[in-house]
Amino acid sequence: MRKVVICIFCVASMGYIAIPKNTIETNTSAEKTTKCETYVKPSSNETAYKFMNSFEPYNIYLNLKPVKDDVFNLVIDMRLNNGAYFVSPNAKRDFTGKFTFMLKENSQLSYIGTLSENPLSVEEHDPHPFVNGTVNWVRQNTVYTQKLKINTDEDFVVNGFIQFTIEPRCTLEKIPVVIYREKGVLKFEIDNC
Repeated sequence: MRKVVICIFCVASMGYIAIPKNTIETNTSAEKTTKCETYVKPSSNETAYKFMNSFEPYNIYLNLKPVKDDVFNLVIDMRLNNGAYFVSPNAKRDFTGKFTFMLKENSQLSYIGTLSENPLSVEEHDPHPFVNGTVNWVRQNTVYTQKLKINTDEDFVVNGFIQFTIEPRCTLEKIPVVIYREKGVLKFEIDNC
């Protein structure tokens, strides 16, 4: 009986490992923007990327909102599913998987201020051995906004990424994004899926 239980456990474990995960791969060599077949876009005003796999711990909605001439707010709306959470960019301690938005060095766009978080996360004590102290966990749907200024009248392409560790899955998510202007139309999208 013991051998049967061990065999069933081994077979079940192998089946779990063989299940493919819906991941995003980065292709840093390409500057071309592609739309993902595994995502859906709900409207022309907002670029939303929703994972088709309902077991994914989060959805990301991307948007651009004009502020004034050549200044706009880049909006990253993080929707959490199934009890998922991640470290806020406002955490005082240094964490490898802290939520980050970065653009590659460029002359076309410049940051105005810092990344804002709404609602603000609250610092809490976490006794887990990898944390063992204070941390700002983001446990609810949260919107991040970064104000940017356009420094050119020409069309452009600027690549970057959104990065964070999603818990409790404990995977580092590095999502390539692109901001580009083509024929006067400014867009913010996930790149090279």
